[in-house]
Amino acid sequence: VVILYAIWHPAAPDEVNASDATSTDFIKITWTPLPEAVAYEIWREDEDGNNITNVDRVIASEFEDTSAIPGVFYYYSVKAIFQNSIGEMSMADCGCRKLQTPSVFASQGESWNQVIITTGALPISNPNGSRIEIWRSDSSSILDAEKIGTVSYSSKYYDTTIIAGKNYYYWARSYYQTNDVAKSDFSASTIGYSCEISSVYISGASTLTPGGRACYRLMAICNDGSVREFPGSVSYEFQDRYGIANFKNESMPSYSSLESSGYLWWLTITNTNVSTSRAITLTATSNYKDVSRTVSKSISIKPKPDNFPYSYMVSSSGFVSLTGYSGTDINITVPSQINGMPIVELADTFSFDKKGIKSISLPSSLQIIGGRAFYLCKSLTSISIPSSVTKIGSSAFTGTGLITITIPESITSIDRGAFDYACRLQSINVDSRNTRYSSSAGVLFNKDMTELIAYPPAKSNTMYNIPNGVTYISSYSSGFHACFNLKTITIPNSLTGISTGQVFHNCDALSSIQVNDGNPGLCSNDGVLYSKNMDKLIKYPNDKKNTSFIVPATVEIIDGCAFYCATNLCQLIIPASVTNCCGIAGCKSLASIYCFGDYPFRSPLFYIYNSNGETYGLQVYGSLFNSSWGSERNIPIYYFSETSNWGTASYLNEWNNPLISLEINGPSTVTSNSANKFIGLGTFASGHADVGCKVSWMITEGVEYASISADGVVSIGVVNEPHTVKIRATATLGGVTRNVTKALSVNP
Repeated sequence: VVILYAIWHPAAPDEVNASDATSTDFIKITWTPLPEAVAYEIWREDEDGNNITNVDRVIASEFEDTSAIPGVFYYYSVKAIFQNSIGEMSMADCGCRKLQTPSVFASQGESWNQVIITTGALPISNPNGSRIEIWRSDSSSILDAEKIGTVSYSSKYYDTTIIAGKNYYYWARSYYQTNDVAKSDFSASTIGYSCEISSVYISGASTLTPGGRACYRLMAICNDGSVREFPGSVSYEFQDRYGIANFKNESMPSYSSLESSGYLWWLTITNTNVSTSRAITLTATSNYKDVSRTVSKSISIKPKPDNFPYSYMVSSSGFVSLTGYSGTDINITVPSQINGMPIVELADTFSFDKKGIKSISLPSSLQIIGGRAFYLCKSLTSISIPSSVTKIGSSAFTGTGLITITIPESITSIDRGAFDYACRLQSINVDSRNTRYSSSAGVLFNKDMTELIAYPPAKSNTMYNIPNGVTYISSYSSGFHACFNLKTITIPNSLTGISTGQVFHNCDALSSIQVNDGNPGLCSNDGVLYSKNMDKLIKYPNDKKNTSFIVPATVEIIDGCAFYCATNLCQLIIPASVTNCCGIAGCKSLASIYCFGDYPFRSPLFYIYNSNGETYGLQVYGSLFNSSWGSERNIPIYYFSETSNWGTASYLNEWNNPLISLEINGPSTVTSNSANKFIGLGTFASGHADVGCKVSWMITEGVEYASISADGVVSIGVVNEPHTVKIRATATLGGVTRNVTKALSVNP
């Protein structure tokens, strides 16, 4: 008897079909359902036959793969799932997802000889490496268009094969590699055209007076009515039979922002005694694309008006910048215009510097108050800034007698040191509608109060807690410059870094800088400001009462303004750890500096002021150790012969100060795979104790577990059980050698 067993192999689905670029959102896979199937597995592999993955299991007989990358071909197969078995893999079919349609914009008259086509950002779903085809037609039909080039996303295509002034239609579509099937749909058309010159004219002042200077440009009126600077070559002819002016091609002055940088044509009235109106002629001859044009402009030179003690500059657009003042009035009203042209700027060269003015009225046409405009106007106690002003320049109100000032809504820029050393200024108030700046209790901040810009120098408070939320105080803004009433400043946790002690420049009453304990970037010790790990000394308060100060042995850098004007300091002790020190100028009582390591000093620059704002300038000291502004006094520096790089300057003194004892400062217990800093502290015959001194290091026990660097950093390797490591410090100073050993417990 023969018994036959029939083995049934479950069937695979038929007619598997993957869509070919029918959707930008997915590839749709369909198949013929099997009667006994309870579910289906969809499998996908890339076109190279790699990365075969099961992308999903579904009950229905179709699936939309939204994870497919547009423009990439994939092969899809389907397995049927039965109650007790899994069917065979079906035949595969290839499909792809359509690319997203790009965005595109064509320029309209923005350029003379080209249309600029700007493409949008890469759609999130499109793959990196996909690009854009640019198509163009004379008509609005895509059927008439031809491809003129390709470009990346978020970039520009420059179509130079155009006729000026003619309208062109542009389309774009995405493509990826060589997959023509998956290209996106065409974008909507965008119209673009280049400029065509209709006519030209000379732009600039038609009327000038002595003291005036004006810029001239050849401008083109385009076919679309827009006006822009002429693109071709221009030559000028200047006719002045009276000899009252000159016309030169010169660079744009740096003191004004009314014109773009570069070389421009300037007409300057050189004769200051014009008594009768005169006319001079300026002729421009231009050429662009072999078309020549000639145009002239008559300029009237009139006598200088009465009571106009200003020199000025006129932009090619007809706006006036006042560049100087020669009057003697102490109560001044600045005019709003000259020769019908609005005055919009007090240039950086314009200044009432020390003119003794008591009051000033600024015109509603004014937009820019330039740098140093009211510099050292000590009698000027109040000012109203017009709501038209958008910018206050550097040092604009430095040294003024202002008591309070209000920043209007319109101000969008306040340059560095605008209110420095305004030693009567008690309050800076900001219009609440201003979008760039704010004030709190009379202190100037940026809008969201993350930056403290200026604390009024004469604000009466002796203590100030910087608001939590402030993250930045620039050394180039006013900061706390010359705030002569402040005795204590507290720094919040949010302010984690202060780049330089210049932030507290000339705070002559400041005796303590405190830092909240939770601050991750800064700390204070006995009122002195340091970086968190105390490797940088940022600021020693000007009025700290100590007459002697030992810099902690952790400090490596002493900031350039750290001891600036520390008026009570007589003796400064600098440990061997310090390798960069440049902040000791202006210490009027300083009599001696003692150094316990190699030469640490760097030559600095200093801004010099006194509390009355009477002395100002940038001075480079011939000697680093100057103690007064009027004359240089070399402060004696004492050093050990065992240290190096000292040179032979007359103020350097070799020090016979024997080392009495030496100790090692640092942890007694360390852990596996760690690094720990150790410092040698010396006591000397001079009485100086706990001073970081120059030592050499070695490990005397446990070298298999640890190593030590030249600057005392012990690196522990990986250990699995407790060990002991011993380190030794040796110092030779003042002709005496001392050494000391410290045992370290090393734990896993």
